[in-house]
Amino acid sequence: MKSAIERPLPDKLLNKEGTYLFIMGWDFHGVGGVTQVVSSLYHNVQKLSRLRSRLLVISWPHRRPLDELDSRNRELTRMRLRGIFYRGPILLDLMRFLILAPLELWEFHKFVRRHNVQVVNYHFIHAVAFTLAAARCLGLYKGGLIFSIHGLDLRTLVELRGIRRALIRWALNRADAVVACSEDLAKEAVHKLGLRSEIVQTIHNGVGIQRLKGEAASSTREIVSSRDGPIFLNLGTFEFKKGHDVLIRAFVEVLRVHPTACLFILGRAGPESEATAQLVKTLQLEGSVFLLADVLHKDALAALQAADIFVLSSRNEAFSVALLEAGSFRKPVVATSVCGVEELIENNVSGLIAPPESPTALADAMLSIAADPARASMFGRKLFEVIEADFTEEQCASRYLRLVAAQESDSGLSR
Repeated sequence: MKSAIERPLPDKLLNKEGTYLFIMGWDFHGVGGVTQVVSSLYHNVQKLSRLRSRLLVISWPHRRPLDELDSRNRELTRMRLRGIFYRGPILLDLMRFLILAPLELWEFHKFVRRHNVQVVNYHFIHAVAFTLAAARCLGLYKGGLIFSIHGLDLRTLVELRGIRRALIRWALNRADAVVACSEDLAKEAVHKLGLRSEIVQTIHNGVGIQRLKGEAASSTREIVSSRDGPIFLNLGTFEFKKGHDVLIRAFVEVLRVHPTACLFILGRAGPESEATAQLVKTLQLEGSVFLLADVLHKDALAALQAADIFVLSSRNEAFSVALLEAGSFRKPVVATSVCGVEELIENNVSGLIAPPESPTALADAMLSIAADPARASMFGRKLFEVIEADFTEEQCASRYLRLVAAQESDSGLSR
């Protein structure tokens, strides 16, 4: 018997009208993985159903909701939503919330009524989860409530203690579903945060293969050009968990075999930007390793398309969108064995997997895949077939919609 999120979409859901609201704590024009996931869900939810997608950006300056169209003609609202806790004394946070939150909750109530919001889907969870759960418990919102966790957000919540931890656990357990983007992350949510296992669902991220090709084709910036040696590429924010220091040290060993090889690392500027640049300088790799921050997504895709081998060097990862993008371009992949990777890649079949935190092991895998172009090509082809079969953005969106339908049938999303 198929799980609830694998059943066909019922006619009742396909004909359901109203708004599917996606909430995030930052603007939607960035290049990060979570932003890409939500953007694709926005388009595919309304393509696959009659629900109308809307984005909500939690924006402190906007005491009252501001509706607008963003640069991609998406319906977007900026709105203040206060969380239950910050980093001050917990009693002060609670008093501030009880005094100031009611007006904001009333604005939220008017907003969801005006737009006929049927489903609220909050991505990258933090303190506002409590606010949303409280709004529904108070009857200010009566539709479905889905929380989507993406990795770092869960690990931040796990570090909470005392009342803060109890409040966030209460909020998440009041949702109709908590969606994790990998099976390992789902298990972590249940075991480390104390969530009810029956509400935690795994829905892997998806990717739009043709859309990515179109974006890459629209780029006018040449970052990666033809070279004598193999071209390795990594996409990821300059932060500790991405393991760029491990990758750069591994690349030193690669250069001993392939002196003309080059490595490109593209990602959002982050806390490790300066340290990564300093490491390249210290190891005297300026002519072989190229760091580019805040590159447009279309330009990053064009660079990925031009590269020979994609390398994921992460210390920690929930479910890498960059791996999906690499596979969409049939690129051979070397990845570390972090959370979610082995749910996509079969070692020595659709890529090579190395242990994290080991420059030597990572270098061995990079050299192995560079030494056999035919084998590398087979890896890229196999990974593409896996993605095409089960990891498209349409499949991701339809699984969210099936989840909505399944919860409605259990009276979860129709309160």
